[in-house]
Amino acid sequence: MHFGRGNITKEMKVNCKFDASNLEAFKNRRSNPNNKWLQGNYMVVRYEDILTDPKTVLKQMSAFLNSGVSTSLNFEHKDVLDWLQKNTQATGNGMYSTKRNITQQATKWRGDTNLTMVLNIQSVCGHMMDLFGYHKVETIVDLLDTSVDLFQDIPNYYN
Repeated sequence: MHFGRGNITKEMKVNCKFDASNLEAFKNRRSNPNNKWLQGNYMVVRYEDILTDPKTVLKQMSAFLNSGVSTSLNFEHKDVLDWLQKNTQATGNGMYSTKRNITQQATKWRGDTNLTMVLNIQSVCGHMMDLFGYHKVETIVDLLDTSVDLFQDIPNYYN
C-alpha cells in the first residue's frame, strides 16, 4: 500500500516479492517440511476472481472455511446472497459509496492508468504476476482492449 511517502517502485517491489514468496511457499509445501502445515490451511483468491464471479468464489470460500469444522459458516444463506446481489450489482452514487457494479471494477483501472505505469509495474512485479496467472500488456491497444482478460485461471497449486 502506498501512503504517499517514499518510493512507490520500492514499495511495489516489496509487496510483490511478499505475495510471490507466500504463493511459492504454498506451491512448494510438499518438498519443504517447514511448509507442510499450509496444506488445507491456505486458499488462493485474487481480487479479480471475487469481482468477476463473487457467488462462485463465495461458495469456494465457504467450502474451504467449513472443511473439518463442527459448526459451519453459511455463506450461501439467502440473506448473504441477497446482500451480495444488492451491494455488487448496484450503481452507487459518489466515490465513497459501498454499492458498486463490481464486475466493472475489475477492468476500470485499464482506462485510468497510462501504459508507462503499467509497464513499470510489470517490470517490478512480473514474477508475482506470472505466479498468479496475470497476462502482461505490451501496447496501449492491449491495455485499453477490455474485451481481452488480463488474467486467467490461477494455476492449480492444490494438487
